[in-house]
Amino acid sequence: MSDFRFDFGQDVLSSDGHKVGSLAGLVVDAGNFEVTRLLIDPGLFGGSDRLVDVSAVTSARGGSVSLDINKDAANALQDYAKEEYVQPHRVPDAPIIMPASGVGGPVMVDNPDTGMGFPGGGMYDMAPIDPPRLEVLSNLNSNEVILRKGTDVIASDYNKVGTVNEIQTGDRGAISGFVVRAGGLFGHDVAIPITAVKEFGTDKVRLTIDRAAAEASKA
Repeated sequence: MSDFRFDFGQDVLSSDGHKVGSLAGLVVDAGNFEVTRLLIDPGLFGGSDRLVDVSAVTSARGGSVSLDINKDAANALQDYAKEEYVQPHRVPDAPIIMPASGVGGPVMVDNPDTGMGFPGGGMYDMAPIDPPRLEVLSNLNSNEVILRKGTDVIASDYNKVGTVNEIQTGDRGAISGFVVRAGGLFGHDVAIPITAVKEFGTDKVRLTIDRAAAEASKA
């Protein structure tokens, strides 16, 4: 893999010259800092974002990213399944016998399948004794995160340096550095080498250097 420059919003072109979307994000292995897949926004009428393996990229520089697959293959790429919470179907349990305080016998209490804070529940409803388990679904691997334009970059002193603007990669998709758009009235681009990165997260990039050191390296 050659040196590529991924600029979010770049046109993504198929091998037969068709625009199949724009670059919406990069999927990064948080363990080795390598780009594994690209996230393609197919546009207004194209449906969900799609995932394509980085090995399909033949060039990425200037205003476009070129793939080695044709338009039909690009349109058939796997959709990115965003993380979402799913409530499994739950069968209401039998009433529970609870001892009554004071005079009187036991009290029959239903174990509801809704309650305060749950779908269909009201403010004064009893919450389920065993609330339904929520699951997270995603077709990313457990060690993969998505970098998008606007991802916050946080320095070692916990100050925000700016937001991710573009990514540079080298051999095998390894990230060599990225450009950060610094904020403020006189904002400027800052070049951050990969050696200054502590960790990548889906919503943040954390650095090993403070903000002053990061801002000293203008792109």
